[in-house]
Amino acid sequence: MPGDARRFARRHAEPDLRLAPERDRPPENEGLGYSLPASSNICFNFHRYNTTDAAQLSEIWVNFYFVDEADVTQRARWGAIIGGLGMSIAPGTEEELTYSYTFSGVTSDGGSEPRIIQLFGHRHASTYRFAAWLNDEIIYDSWDWQESITFNYDSLTTNPMIDTPAKKDGGHSGVLPVKNGDVLKYTCFIRNETNVTLTFANELYTAEMCNLFGQAVGTSFNGLNF
Repeated sequence: MPGDARRFARRHAEPDLRLAPERDRPPENEGLGYSLPASSNICFNFHRYNTTDAAQLSEIWVNFYFVDEADVTQRARWGAIIGGLGMSIAPGTEEELTYSYTFSGVTSDGGSEPRIIQLFGHRHASTYRFAAWLNDEIIYDSWDWQESITFNYDSLTTNPMIDTPAKKDGGHSGVLPVKNGDVLKYTCFIRNETNVTLTFANELYTAEMCNLFGQAVGTSFNGLNF
């Protein structure tokens, strides 16, 4: 169990450098950037689990790549749907928590196609599967809570094929366009094998979360769900 927690923390600390200047960049992401207002404060939500008896050093490293605003032709936006705030899952039971977001106000940013460019499902040890759909298509399927995966959706990335019967991680490959009226839905499949009732909290083994994070162009997604 301690090894699982360390692997969980390590995986979630790994950076995603697909937008870094030195990496291959999908052609549809040329000119992609984020806005960071002057004199901004940045708050990091850094989860770290120490299951040993000794103190451990924890570090987080972040790289910011700045570009001339004139070179930014399309802007990415963060998305976050927080689910399960009111969950109460009794010991020895299973539940499926499902949440959705209907896109509206989708716009073409600088002439670029509105699209989801990245998704990541955040959960704890009792959620054995985390899956997301865009309308009727499954686009994200994660079966390993210790290695909860981040999928990028672009013309250069080939994600593992979705194989639900085999319980293997998989995701949509290619650009993932969205339009007004499309529905982004996700489900946390939770099996409570502990002796406590699971509620929404930070504890890795005795509490749970069901959150979907990601990035998009020409739109975003957000919500708080009980």
